[in-house]
Amino acid sequence: MLSRLVVFVVFVVLSAGSLRASGLFEATATLGPTTVTSQSSTFAEMVESVVRMAFRSLPRNPGPFNATVTYMGIPSGFTVTPGIEGRMATLRLSCVGFSRTFTGTSTGMLAKKVRQFLLAEGETIAAEYRRALATQSALAVTDGNPSSATASAARNIFFSQGVGLGRTDEDPASRSIFDASSLSFSRGHIEADIAGRTYRGEQLRAEAMLVSVPINRRLRIELPFTGEFTTIEGTEISGAGALLAAPTRVIIPSSVESFGLKLVPVIGLHARASYDAAAGGVSLHGGLVSVADWRFNDRFVLSMINQVTHHNDVALEIGRYPLDSDINQTILKNGFSLTARVSPDLHTKLYALDTRFLKEAAVKSYYTAGISLDYRTSRNLAISAGVESDFADNYHSLLGRLQFNWSW
Repeated sequence: MLSRLVVFVVFVVLSAGSLRASGLFEATATLGPTTVTSQSSTFAEMVESVVRMAFRSLPRNPGPFNATVTYMGIPSGFTVTPGIEGRMATLRLSCVGFSRTFTGTSTGMLAKKVRQFLLAEGETIAAEYRRALATQSALAVTDGNPSSATASAARNIFFSQGVGLGRTDEDPASRSIFDASSLSFSRGHIEADIAGRTYRGEQLRAEAMLVSVPINRRLRIELPFTGEFTTIEGTEISGAGALLAAPTRVIIPSSVESFGLKLVPVIGLHARASYDAAAGGVSLHGGLVSVADWRFNDRFVLSMINQVTHHNDVALEIGRYPLDSDINQTILKNGFSLTARVSPDLHTKLYALDTRFLKEAAVKSYYTAGISLDYRTSRNLAISAGVESDFADNYHSLLGRLQFNWSW
Protein backbone atom coordinates (compact mmCIF):
# COMPACT_ATOMS: atom_id res chain seq x y z
CA MET A 1 0.00 0.00 0.00
CA LEU A 2 2.69 2.49 1.01
CA SER A 3 4.76 1.57 -2.02
CA ARG A 4 1.91 2.59 -4.33
CA LEU A 5 1.20 5.63 -2.19
CA VAL A 6 4.73 7.05 -2.27
CA VAL A 7 5.31 6.15 -5.92
CA PHE A 8 2.11 8.03 -6.66
CA VAL A 9 3.40 11.08 -4.77
CA VAL A 10 6.69 10.98 -6.66
CA PHE A 11 4.84 10.98 -9.98
CA VAL A 12 2.68 13.89 -8.85
CA VAL A 13 5.77 15.80 -7.76
CA LEU A 14 7.45 15.26 -11.10
CA SER A 15 4.45 16.26 -13.20
CA ALA A 16 2.19 19.21 -13.81
CA GLY A 17 -1.41 19.28 -14.97
CA SER A 18 -4.87 18.62 -13.68
CA LEU A 19 -6.94 15.44 -13.28
CA ARG A 20 -10.64 15.49 -12.51
CA ALA A 21 -12.63 12.58 -11.12
CA SER A 22 -14.46 11.68 -7.94
CA GLY A 23 -13.65 9.10 -5.31
CA LEU A 24 -12.12 8.10 -2.04
CA PHE A 25 -8.51 9.07 -2.81
CA GLU A 26 -7.40 12.63 -3.47
CA ALA A 27 -4.11 14.44 -3.99
CA THR A 28 -3.20 18.10 -4.20
CA ALA A 29 0.34 19.30 -4.94
CA THR A 30 1.59 22.87 -5.30
CA LEU A 31 4.77 24.50 -6.64
CA GLY A 32 4.46 28.26 -6.60
CA PRO A 33 1.46 29.14 -8.77
CA THR A 34 1.20 25.58 -10.15
CA THR A 35 -1.36 23.23 -8.59
CA VAL A 36 -1.85 19.57 -9.47
CA THR A 37 -4.98 17.79 -8.26
CA SER A 38 -6.15 14.21 -8.69
CA GLN A 39 -9.15 12.25 -7.46
CA SER A 40 -10.07 8.63 -8.02
CA SER A 41 -11.79 5.61 -6.53
CA THR A 42 -8.70 3.42 -6.97
CA PHE A 43 -4.96 3.89 -6.58
CA ALA A 44 -4.22 2.06 -9.84
CA GLU A 45 -6.49 4.38 -11.83
CA MET A 46 -4.98 7.46 -10.23
CA VAL A 47 -1.36 6.37 -10.77
CA GLU A 48 -2.03 5.41 -14.40
CA SER A 49 -3.53 8.82 -15.13
CA VAL A 50 -0.64 10.66 -13.51
CA VAL A 51 2.04 8.57 -15.22
CA ARG A 52 0.67 9.50 -18.66
CA MET A 53 1.31 13.16 -17.83
CA ALA A 54 4.58 12.68 -15.97
CA PHE A 55 7.85 14.49 -16.76
CA ARG A 56 6.29 16.96 -19.24
CA SER A 57 6.41 20.37 -17.58
CA LEU A 58 8.74 20.07 -14.60
CA PRO A 59 10.58 23.39 -14.04
CA ARG A 60 14.37 23.21 -13.83
CA ASN A 61 15.84 23.54 -10.33
CA PRO A 62 12.49 23.57 -8.53
CA GLY A 63 12.09 24.44 -4.91
CA PRO A 64 10.12 22.46 -2.30
CA PHE A 65 7.06 20.81 -3.78
CA ASN A 66 4.32 20.38 -1.16
CA ALA A 67 1.97 17.46 -1.68
CA THR A 68 -0.99 16.36 0.43
CA VAL A 69 -2.52 12.97 -0.23
CA THR A 70 -5.91 12.07 1.24
CA TYR A 71 -6.12 8.30 1.72
CA MET A 72 -9.29 6.72 3.12
CA GLY A 73 -10.40 10.23 4.04
CA ILE A 74 -7.31 11.10 6.12
CA PRO A 75 -5.06 13.97 4.93
CA SER A 76 -1.43 12.81 5.20
CA GLY A 77 1.21 15.50 4.65
CA PHE A 78 4.14 14.75 2.35
CA THR A 79 7.01 17.16 1.85
CA VAL A 80 9.04 16.36 -1.25
CA THR A 81 12.16 18.38 -2.05
CA PRO A 82 13.46 17.66 -5.58
CA GLY A 83 17.08 18.44 -6.46
CA ILE A 84 18.61 19.60 -9.72
CA GLU A 85 16.49 18.63 -12.74
CA GLY A 86 14.45 16.32 -10.59
CA ARG A 87 17.33 13.84 -10.07
CA MET A 88 17.21 13.90 -6.28
CA ALA A 89 14.29 13.96 -3.89
CA THR A 90 13.82 13.76 -0.13
CA LEU A 91 10.51 12.23 0.92
CA ARG A 92 9.08 12.70 4.39
CA LEU A 93 6.05 10.87 5.79
CA SER A 94 5.54 12.59 9.11
CA CYS A 95 2.86 10.29 10.57
CA VAL A 96 5.37 7.43 10.87
CA GLY A 97 8.61 9.44 11.02
CA PHE A 98 9.82 8.32 7.58
CA SER A 99 12.49 10.38 5.78
CA ARG A 100 14.76 9.18 2.98
CA THR A 101 16.74 10.88 0.20
CA PHE A 102 16.86 9.19 -3.21
CA THR A 103 19.10 10.03 -6.18
CA GLY A 104 19.02 8.98 -9.82
CA THR A 105 20.35 9.91 -13.24
CA SER A 106 16.82 10.81 -14.37
CA THR A 107 13.39 11.36 -12.93
CA GLY A 108 12.38 7.91 -14.16
CA MET A 109 15.35 6.29 -12.38
CA LEU A 110 14.47 8.23 -9.24
CA ALA A 111 10.92 6.88 -9.22
CA LYS A 112 12.23 3.37 -9.91
CA LYS A 113 14.60 3.55 -6.92
CA VAL A 114 11.78 4.63 -4.62
CA ARG A 115 9.64 1.72 -5.84
CA GLN A 116 12.49 -0.80 -5.41
CA PHE A 117 13.27 0.43 -1.92
CA LEU A 118 9.68 0.13 -0.74
CA LEU A 119 9.18 -3.32 -2.28
CA ALA A 120 12.45 -4.68 -0.90
CA GLU A 121 12.88 -2.88 2.41
CA GLY A 122 9.90 -0.70 3.11
CA GLU A 123 7.31 -3.20 4.38
CA THR A 124 8.01 -2.22 7.99
CA ILE A 125 7.15 1.37 7.07
CA ALA A 126 4.06 0.18 5.20
CA ALA A 127 2.86 -1.77 8.24
CA GLU A 128 3.40 1.24 10.49
CA TYR A 129 1.50 3.42 8.04
CA ARG A 130 -1.47 1.05 7.88
CA ARG A 131 -1.60 0.88 11.65
CA ALA A 132 -1.46 4.69 11.90
CA LEU A 133 -4.29 4.86 9.35
CA ALA A 134 -6.44 2.50 11.45
CA THR A 135 -6.19 4.90 14.39
CA GLN A 136 -7.41 7.84 12.28
CA SER A 137 -9.80 6.70 9.54
CA ALA A 138 -13.31 5.42 10.22
CA LEU A 139 -13.01 3.61 6.88
CA ALA A 140 -9.67 1.81 7.41
CA VAL A 141 -9.72 -1.71 5.98
CA THR A 142 -7.91 -3.62 8.70
CA ASP A 143 -8.78 -2.23 12.14
CA GLY A 144 -10.25 0.53 14.26
CA ASN A 145 -13.83 0.97 12.99
CA PRO A 146 -17.11 -1.02 12.82
CA SER A 147 -16.55 -2.29 9.25
CA SER A 148 -12.85 -3.18 9.60
CA ALA A 149 -11.46 -6.73 9.56
CA THR A 150 -11.15 -6.97 13.34
CA ALA A 151 -14.63 -5.56 14.02
CA SER A 152 -16.22 -7.82 11.39
CA ALA A 153 -14.59 -10.86 12.98
CA ALA A 154 -15.80 -9.86 16.46
CA ARG A 155 -19.29 -9.19 15.15
CA ASN A 156 -19.53 -12.59 13.53
CA ILE A 157 -18.59 -14.26 16.79
CA PHE A 158 -21.09 -12.23 18.79
CA PHE A 159 -24.06 -12.83 16.52
CA SER A 160 -23.40 -16.49 15.80
CA GLN A 161 -22.68 -17.47 19.41
CA GLY A 162 -24.29 -14.73 21.50
CA VAL A 163 -27.42 -13.13 20.09
CA GLY A 164 -27.75 -16.09 17.76
CA LEU A 165 -29.46 -14.54 14.71
CA GLY A 166 -32.44 -16.82 15.11
CA ARG A 167 -30.63 -19.92 16.32
CA THR A 168 -31.20 -21.93 19.50
CA ASP A 169 -29.37 -24.38 21.75
CA GLU A 170 -32.33 -26.70 22.04
CA ASP A 171 -33.12 -25.85 25.63
CA PRO A 172 -36.21 -24.29 27.28
CA ALA A 173 -34.44 -20.97 27.81
CA SER A 174 -33.18 -20.60 24.27
CA ARG A 175 -33.24 -17.15 22.76
CA SER A 176 -35.24 -18.13 19.69
CA ILE A 177 -37.33 -20.91 18.20
CA PHE A 178 -34.78 -22.38 15.80
CA ASP A 179 -32.46 -25.31 16.37
CA ALA A 180 -30.73 -26.04 13.06
CA SER A 181 -28.66 -24.62 10.21
CA SER A 182 -29.13 -21.10 8.88
CA LEU A 183 -28.25 -18.87 5.96
CA SER A 184 -28.72 -15.10 6.10
CA PHE A 185 -28.26 -12.14 3.74
CA SER A 186 -27.87 -8.50 4.76
CA ARG A 187 -27.76 -5.29 2.78
CA GLY A 188 -27.47 -1.69 3.88
CA HIS A 189 -25.53 1.55 3.81
CA ILE A 190 -22.54 3.04 5.66
CA GLU A 191 -21.70 6.67 6.37
CA ALA A 192 -18.48 7.99 7.92
CA ASP A 193 -17.50 11.58 8.70
CA ILE A 194 -13.76 12.14 8.30
CA ALA A 195 -11.94 15.46 8.40
CA GLY A 196 -15.13 17.42 7.77
CA ARG A 197 -16.38 15.30 4.87
CA THR A 198 -19.01 12.57 4.66
CA TYR A 199 -18.19 9.34 2.82
CA ARG A 200 -20.97 6.94 1.87
CA GLY A 201 -21.03 3.32 0.88
CA GLU A 202 -23.05 0.12 0.65
CA GLN A 203 -22.46 -3.28 2.19
CA LEU A 204 -23.62 -6.79 1.31
CA ARG A 205 -23.14 -9.60 3.82
CA ALA A 206 -23.85 -13.35 3.82
CA GLU A 207 -23.60 -15.60 6.89
CA ALA A 208 -24.04 -19.34 7.17
CA MET A 209 -24.17 -21.94 9.94
CA LEU A 210 -23.80 -25.16 8.00
CA VAL A 211 -21.84 -27.20 10.55
CA SER A 212 -23.31 -27.71 14.03
CA VAL A 213 -22.49 -31.07 15.58
CA PRO A 214 -23.66 -32.08 19.09
CA ILE A 215 -20.93 -33.94 20.99
CA ASN A 216 -23.02 -34.60 24.10
CA ARG A 217 -25.78 -32.95 26.11
CA ARG A 218 -23.56 -30.01 27.04
CA LEU A 219 -21.06 -29.59 24.21
CA ARG A 220 -21.52 -28.72 20.53
CA ILE A 221 -18.99 -27.94 17.77
CA GLU A 222 -19.93 -25.25 15.27
CA LEU A 223 -18.33 -23.73 12.19
CA PRO A 224 -19.95 -20.44 11.06
CA PHE A 225 -18.87 -18.79 7.79
CA THR A 226 -19.27 -15.21 6.63
CA GLY A 227 -18.61 -13.13 3.53
CA GLU A 228 -19.01 -9.42 2.79
CA PHE A 229 -18.63 -6.93 -0.04
CA THR A 230 -18.42 -3.19 0.58
CA THR A 231 -18.20 -0.23 -1.79
CA ILE A 232 -17.28 3.22 -0.46
CA GLU A 233 -17.31 6.07 -2.96
CA GLY A 234 -16.58 3.54 -5.72
CA THR A 235 -13.78 1.73 -3.86
CA GLU A 236 -14.44 -2.00 -3.50
CA ILE A 237 -13.54 -3.95 -0.33
CA SER A 238 -14.14 -7.68 0.16
CA GLY A 239 -14.01 -9.82 3.28
CA ALA A 240 -14.53 -13.41 4.41
CA GLY A 241 -14.07 -15.41 7.58
CA ALA A 242 -14.55 -18.73 9.32
CA LEU A 243 -14.90 -19.57 12.99
CA LEU A 244 -14.49 -22.69 15.09
CA ALA A 245 -16.66 -22.53 18.21
CA ALA A 246 -17.37 -24.94 21.05
CA PRO A 247 -20.60 -23.84 22.82
CA THR A 248 -20.63 -25.42 26.28
CA ARG A 249 -23.73 -25.30 28.49
CA VAL A 250 -22.44 -24.92 32.03
CA ILE A 251 -25.90 -24.56 33.59
CA ILE A 252 -28.79 -26.14 31.69
CA PRO A 253 -32.22 -24.59 32.29
CA SER A 254 -35.01 -26.89 33.38
CA SER A 255 -38.59 -26.79 34.63
CA VAL A 256 -37.29 -25.86 38.08
CA GLU A 257 -34.25 -23.81 37.04
CA SER A 258 -34.95 -20.56 35.17
CA PHE A 259 -31.27 -19.58 34.81
CA GLY A 260 -28.92 -20.86 32.11
CA LEU A 261 -25.26 -20.23 31.40
CA LYS A 262 -23.26 -20.99 28.26
CA LEU A 263 -19.53 -20.43 27.65
CA VAL A 264 -18.12 -20.45 24.13
CA PRO A 265 -14.37 -20.55 23.41
CA VAL A 266 -13.69 -19.48 19.82
CA ILE A 267 -10.84 -19.31 17.33
CA GLY A 268 -10.97 -18.12 13.74
CA LEU A 269 -9.62 -16.25 10.73
CA HIS A 270 -11.04 -13.19 9.02
CA ALA A 271 -9.66 -11.51 5.89
CA ARG A 272 -10.56 -8.11 4.51
CA ALA A 273 -8.81 -6.61 1.50
CA SER A 274 -9.14 -4.09 -1.30
CA TYR A 275 -7.19 -4.17 -4.55
CA ASP A 276 -8.49 -0.67 -5.29
CA ALA A 277 -7.08 0.69 -2.04
CA ALA A 278 -3.96 -1.53 -2.10
CA ALA A 279 -4.80 -2.43 1.49
CA GLY A 280 -5.82 -5.48 3.42
CA GLY A 281 -5.23 -7.80 6.30
CA VAL A 282 -5.89 -11.22 7.74
CA SER A 283 -6.88 -11.38 11.39
CA LEU A 284 -6.20 -14.47 13.50
CA HIS A 285 -8.38 -14.19 16.56
CA GLY A 286 -9.49 -16.04 19.63
CA GLY A 287 -11.61 -15.33 22.65
CA LEU A 288 -14.50 -16.25 24.89
CA VAL A 289 -18.24 -15.56 24.82
CA SER A 290 -20.52 -15.96 27.83
CA VAL A 291 -24.32 -16.04 27.58
CA ALA A 292 -26.50 -15.88 30.69
CA ASP A 293 -30.27 -16.48 30.25
CA TRP A 294 -33.12 -15.61 32.60
CA ARG A 295 -36.47 -17.17 31.74
CA PHE A 296 -39.24 -15.07 33.29
CA ASN A 297 -42.04 -17.36 32.07
CA ASP A 298 -42.88 -19.32 28.94
CA ARG A 299 -43.09 -16.08 26.94
CA PHE A 300 -40.00 -13.98 27.80
CA VAL A 301 -36.26 -14.69 27.99
CA LEU A 302 -33.66 -12.04 28.85
CA SER A 303 -30.05 -12.75 27.87
CA MET A 304 -26.84 -10.99 28.85
CA ILE A 305 -23.98 -11.55 26.38
CA ASN A 306 -20.35 -10.69 27.08
CA GLN A 307 -17.44 -11.24 24.74
CA VAL A 308 -13.71 -10.53 24.60
CA THR A 309 -11.54 -11.35 21.58
CA HIS A 310 -7.92 -10.65 20.69
CA HIS A 311 -6.87 -10.12 17.07
CA ASN A 312 -3.41 -10.41 15.49
CA ASP A 313 -2.37 -10.09 11.87
CA VAL A 314 -1.22 -12.82 9.51
CA ALA A 315 1.15 -11.95 6.64
CA LEU A 316 -0.72 -11.23 3.39
CA GLU A 317 0.43 -10.52 -0.15
CA ILE A 318 -1.62 -8.81 -2.88
CA GLY A 319 0.07 -9.25 -6.23
CA ARG A 320 3.72 -8.27 -5.73
CA TYR A 321 2.95 -6.23 -2.64
CA PRO A 322 3.53 -7.87 0.76
CA LEU A 323 1.12 -6.52 3.35
CA ASP A 324 1.95 -6.78 7.02
CA SER A 325 -1.13 -5.19 8.56
CA ASP A 326 0.39 -4.90 12.03
CA ILE A 327 -2.98 -5.79 13.63
CA ASN A 328 -2.84 -6.02 17.40
CA GLN A 329 -6.29 -5.32 18.82
CA THR A 330 -8.53 -6.43 21.66
CA ILE A 331 -12.30 -5.95 21.33
CA LEU A 332 -14.84 -6.06 24.15
CA LYS A 333 -18.58 -6.49 23.52
CA ASN A 334 -21.34 -6.34 26.13
CA GLY A 335 -25.03 -6.55 25.32
CA PHE A 336 -28.54 -7.70 26.13
CA SER A 337 -31.25 -9.36 24.09
CA LEU A 338 -34.92 -9.89 24.92
CA THR A 339 -36.87 -12.66 23.18
CA ALA A 340 -40.66 -12.64 23.33
CA ARG A 341 -42.98 -15.41 22.12
CA VAL A 342 -45.90 -13.79 20.31
CA SER A 343 -47.43 -17.12 19.26
CA PRO A 344 -46.19 -20.71 19.06
CA ASP A 345 -44.71 -19.99 15.61
CA LEU A 346 -43.77 -16.32 15.94
CA HIS A 347 -41.02 -14.79 18.10
CA THR A 348 -39.51 -11.32 18.21
CA LYS A 349 -36.09 -10.31 19.46
CA LEU A 350 -34.72 -6.94 20.57
CA TYR A 351 -31.00 -6.51 21.21
CA ALA A 352 -28.52 -3.75 22.05
CA LEU A 353 -24.79 -3.86 22.65
CA ASP A 354 -21.73 -1.76 23.29
CA THR A 355 -18.45 -2.42 21.45
CA ARG A 356 -15.07 -1.05 22.55
CA PHE A 357 -11.63 -1.22 20.98
CA LEU A 358 -9.27 -1.56 23.93
CA LYS A 359 -6.26 -0.44 21.90
CA GLU A 360 -5.84 2.52 19.54
CA ALA A 361 -8.69 2.95 17.06
CA ALA A 362 -10.28 5.65 14.93
CA VAL A 363 -13.73 4.77 16.33
CA LYS A 364 -12.95 3.85 19.93
CA SER A 365 -16.47 2.65 20.73
CA TYR A 366 -19.82 2.24 19.01
CA TYR A 367 -23.30 0.95 19.74
CA THR A 368 -25.51 -1.55 17.95
CA ALA A 369 -29.28 -1.92 18.15
CA GLY A 370 -31.52 -4.32 16.28
CA ILE A 371 -34.86 -6.07 16.06
CA SER A 372 -35.95 -9.27 14.32
CA LEU A 373 -39.06 -11.36 13.74
CA ASP A 374 -38.76 -15.16 13.57
CA TYR A 375 -41.58 -17.12 11.96
CA ARG A 376 -41.77 -20.89 11.56
CA THR A 377 -43.48 -21.72 8.28
CA SER A 378 -43.32 -25.50 8.75
CA ARG A 379 -41.79 -28.12 10.99
CA ASN A 380 -38.42 -27.94 9.20
CA LEU A 381 -38.30 -24.38 7.83
CA ALA A 382 -38.43 -20.91 9.34
CA ILE A 383 -37.77 -17.36 8.16
CA SER A 384 -36.30 -14.47 10.11
CA ALA A 385 -36.26 -10.80 9.07
CA GLY A 386 -34.71 -7.88 10.90
CA VAL A 387 -32.96 -4.55 10.84
CA GLU A 388 -29.76 -3.50 12.61
CA SER A 389 -27.79 -0.27 13.08
CA ASP A 390 -24.26 0.60 14.23
CA PHE A 391 -23.70 4.17 15.35
CA ALA A 392 -20.94 6.35 16.78
CA ASP A 393 -20.03 10.04 16.67
CA ASN A 394 -18.47 9.77 13.19
CA TYR A 395 -19.92 6.51 11.88
CA HIS A 396 -23.38 5.14 11.08
CA SER A 397 -24.69 2.06 9.31
CA LEU A 398 -28.15 0.58 8.73
CA LEU A 399 -28.64 -2.96 7.43
CA GLY A 400 -31.67 -5.11 6.72
CA ARG A 401 -31.41 -8.89 7.08
CA LEU A 402 -33.31 -11.92 5.76
CA GLN A 403 -32.51 -15.36 7.15
CA PHE A 404 -33.58 -18.92 6.39
CA ASN A 405 -33.41 -21.65 9.03
CA TRP A 406 -33.96 -25.34 8.46
CA SER A 407 -33.79 -28.68 10.23
CA TRP A 408 -32.12 -31.71 8.77
